[in-house]
Amino acid sequence: MASYQHQRHYGGGGKSSIGDIIAPAHGIREQQARRGIQPRDHARENRLALREQQMRNRERRHEESEIVHRQQPFKMQQFRNVQSKLKSDTESRVEKSKLRLDTERLKENQTRSGNSPRGSPADKRNSPTDGSNSRQFLKKGTLAQRQAEARAANAAKAEPSPRKKAGNGKAAVPSRADVGRLAPRQSKNFVSGNRNEAASMKVVRKAEVDPTQRHENYGNVPAYLQDRKAQWAEDEARRKAEARDPDCPAGMTLMPEEERLDTLRILNESEKETQALLFKMPMRVTTPSMVQKKNALEAKLKEIEAAKKIFSRQKVYVTE
Repeated sequence: MASYQHQRHYGGGGKSSIGDIIAPAHGIREQQARRGIQPRDHARENRLALREQQMRNRERRHEESEIVHRQQPFKMQQFRNVQSKLKSDTESRVEKSKLRLDTERLKENQTRSGNSPRGSPADKRNSPTDGSNSRQFLKKGTLAQRQAEARAANAAKAEPSPRKKAGNGKAAVPSRADVGRLAPRQSKNFVSGNRNEAASMKVVRKAEVDPTQRHENYGNVPAYLQDRKAQWAEDEARRKAEARDPDCPAGMTLMPEEERLDTLRILNESEKETQALLFKMPMRVTTPSMVQKKNALEAKLKEIEAAKKIFSRQKVYVTE
């Protein structure tokens, strides 16, 4: 009974110990799969949880941004702490207007209180019941009148811009009457006119030089330029001759062309002489001296052929 519980606890199932040795279970997940239990995919659950949390965070940020946009209008970062110029000018004008109206109202009330006798019905209406200073009221229609006066005063104080004073503004657009006085439009075909002028145009040639004014060396290269070109050619040939050949091995020098041709000529003459001596010998050679002479002549021909191959090249290098 204890062994059965031990097998069920460690995933043995109905297998024997030999079966566990032959096919051991690698880890708890394989033991669960052998029991028929689907192993739990923790990585997939973590990915799903992360995605859900990301969606919730994205929705929360979107809601917060909508709330912020509803509370205050959009404004660029560099202008968020900058006060509107129009708003400040409007507020200053409104404050000045209120101050001017209050001053005029105070003056009018003082004048009215000075003209009316004490104890009159108007004084009683304007005086408060608690014994404080008299209240100030506007007459009917005075507000519109004072606003019109303020607008007229502001228009009179307004100065023209420096551009208008200097008269450097743009030209005025011509009126309909001015347009009627302009020159009529021409119906001339400029393309055909240019074509006709080009066809009838005369070629302007350069004036020919009078032959009597030419000197004896007219058109010839000056002598100093010819001498200079010859000197440059000699310097270039000398430089090439003195320059070391890049293909030349170390410890050797390039054989001059004349010496190479002379050597090649000598080799050709020596080859002809050796061939003539070889042709004079009999067809059948039996004596040792004759055999030795024939072998020497054949060896000399081989050496001459090898030397001719060497000296037939474009460049021949010899030891210094």
